[in-house]
Amino acid sequence: MTTLTVSSFNAAPAPREIIYQVIGELDKESLAACTLVSRHWHNPAHHSLFRRIVVVDSSTHADKAYGLAAFDDLIHTSRGFADVAQHVFELCIKGTGVQYVNHDPKDKEYCSISVAQLDRILTRLPVLDTLRLVCVNLHPSITCPLSAPKSLEKLHLDIVKFERTEWERTGASAGPPTSAFTQLLKRFGRVKTLHMGPWQLFLGNLRPESENLAADLPEELLIENIIAQADPDNVCSLGNVLLPLAHSRNIHALQVLDIHDDTDFINRVLSQIGHHLPHLRLHMDWEEYDWELEDPFGLSACTALHTLHIDIWTPSETAWDRDLENPCLRKIILHLHPSVKQLTIRLKRLQYFSDKMTWSTQYIDGLDWESIDSALIGRPSLEQLGFELFCDKYTGEAPTFEDEIKAIQDKLPKLVRKGIVDVTAKVVAPESFVASSH
Repeated sequence: MTTLTVSSFNAAPAPREIIYQVIGELDKESLAACTLVSRHWHNPAHHSLFRRIVVVDSSTHADKAYGLAAFDDLIHTSRGFADVAQHVFELCIKGTGVQYVNHDPKDKEYCSISVAQLDRILTRLPVLDTLRLVCVNLHPSITCPLSAPKSLEKLHLDIVKFERTEWERTGASAGPPTSAFTQLLKRFGRVKTLHMGPWQLFLGNLRPESENLAADLPEELLIENIIAQADPDNVCSLGNVLLPLAHSRNIHALQVLDIHDDTDFINRVLSQIGHHLPHLRLHMDWEEYDWELEDPFGLSACTALHTLHIDIWTPSETAWDRDLENPCLRKIILHLHPSVKQLTIRLKRLQYFSDKMTWSTQYIDGLDWESIDSALIGRPSLEQLGFELFCDKYTGEAPTFEDEIKAIQDKLPKLVRKGIVDVTAKVVAPESFVASSH
């Protein structure tokens, strides 16, 4: 972000297009300075200054002048041109626990807020299109007279504890089904993208039969895209949140599901929504367990699928002494519905040492390429089969993936002759990673 030093001057005002282009490149400090230049600069700078608001709060947050209560008071007391609420497009409410790397937040580091309090804030933000709740303890409201449903471009939930309702505390048996999660979603109409994870969402101690929570979701709620990226390495699953949604009518208009979770949960979700899902993106490890099932992810239920994108973390140098067979990818491909027109497989590679032997193509032999070649050649609807060798962490000389590209092409002769195979490489080298390796 650019920093601008502003001094007083007497000059003809710049064209509005130039002013807005300059303002779009500035940081908060420079935007504040621009509001003092002239009336030509004040309005656009003032609007941009409050476009994105981050509110940090928790029980350990000493400076209450900048916490959630202060923000609530600000947007409910400011009026006229100074009404900052009229300019907030993106709001992030988060606790202090997310300020630390690899840190499991303690209860006192969560930002605590009720559904009713959140509704009070959202009502005062007419142009809001993005809401992020990170490290938040969300309390249900006993009586929550919500205002008209609000549409969002994006709702991002990460490390959110949905405190239990009376229905959840009594074992999902007394009273109508409800939770802080469904109370939150009742606040919205159309949500273009619901982004959850990569850390866990705590939805009480729900039992399998509590999937009837779907009945508590409003018919007005429509979700177009879902990004559910759990972190299995940290034993985090988003299945307890995804399953009530999968059993609801609110995602019948779902266009894209981007998911990384336990195989079993993905199977259960796709069994509910696969019949009307056009675009799917799966993330998995090379040695993902297939549970000894022929269709471990439930791809056969995806009868309306047009595009499938698979991200696979391929074995690192620590795995060369293990069995490199991939038990899932072949089964996924063999159970694709004939409706699929585009299949893209991204093989994500890591290189931590300069020894070029770690770039071995040995892992590629872990697939039954002959059966894949034979199965897909008989799919007239398949227009493109893409492979992308991707690396964003390496040391030493940048990889070219020439051996992998040639190996894949050689193992798919029928599809290559048909002209639908596209094998590419993409290498991105973060400066911080490369510098730290020397």
